[in-house]
Amino acid sequence: MIKFVTTQGINYHLEELLKDAQKEIIIVTPYVKINFRLREILQQKKKSGVNIIIVCRKKDLNESIDDISSLVVDRPNLHAKCYVNENIAIVGSLNMYEFSQVNNDEMGFCISNEQDSVHLYEEVKEEAKRLCGIGEKQCDNFVCKRGLIAGKKYSDNELEDDFCFEYKKRARIKISESGDIALFIHTSQKMYEDKYVGSNVHFQGQNTGKGCQELKYANKSLYDCFNNYKNGIYLFKDYVFSGRVIIGREPYSEDGKWYFPLESTGDDKSSAQMKRPPVQNESIKSKIFGIFRGKN
Repeated sequence: MIKFVTTQGINYHLEELLKDAQKEIIIVTPYVKINFRLREILQQKKKSGVNIIIVCRKKDLNESIDDISSLVVDRPNLHAKCYVNENIAIVGSLNMYEFSQVNNDEMGFCISNEQDSVHLYEEVKEEAKRLCGIGEKQCDNFVCKRGLIAGKKYSDNELEDDFCFEYKKRARIKISESGDIALFIHTSQKMYEDKYVGSNVHFQGQNTGKGCQELKYANKSLYDCFNNYKNGIYLFKDYVFSGRVIIGREPYSEDGKWYFPLESTGDDKSSAQMKRPPVQNESIKSKIFGIFRGKN
């Protein structure tokens, strides 16, 4: 189903899209100023475990959106606007901005994940994920159920309450009861030497006994996260939360030590390896997207 809608219709379908989401919500909008009703819906969805990714121009943010997002991706040149859950996509001219929703004349299309429009829905969803800067598998499986704040320093007790680690003592790699992994870089520890390649860290594995590090215990759990995005990986430096990461390249052994190349979940390198499928329903897609190629 493809439905043309104007301002009132977009607002109605946008609220329904947010309320109906069970797994994920992708919000692509240059400007963000969310009214109380939509903020309340998003807060409830985040608490229930729905993965909420917001792509916007961070420099133009005038309010915090940490309470309604799992991940915020900065796109300084963003002009597109679309909203996606697992069943429907809205493409149009509307920013998720309170003034625009009330005062502006807007138009757009609602595209459902149904037989007659599924190809177009997938095209919109794929482009939204590309703008997120993370690959298809990461976006489908990445769910942030933790309210960690980047740049904040956490105590052992706070992290234990949040993660419920299987191993209670201090360690470089700690695994939670849910399977999520926390990585700890301690700058005062000289026994570990992480490598820095550009802006990314090649995280050195944990010692497994005398001699060379082996691929077992926590090292094996971290290795298994390569090309497997079921569980989240959280990086801390001197107990300050740096953000969520993925194993961006295959881990390797060098000089008797294991290294795990980490990449931020917002790193464009993750999406660079995505392969776009053949374009489907090109004539319909061209007509729809052609409407929104003009400048505002």
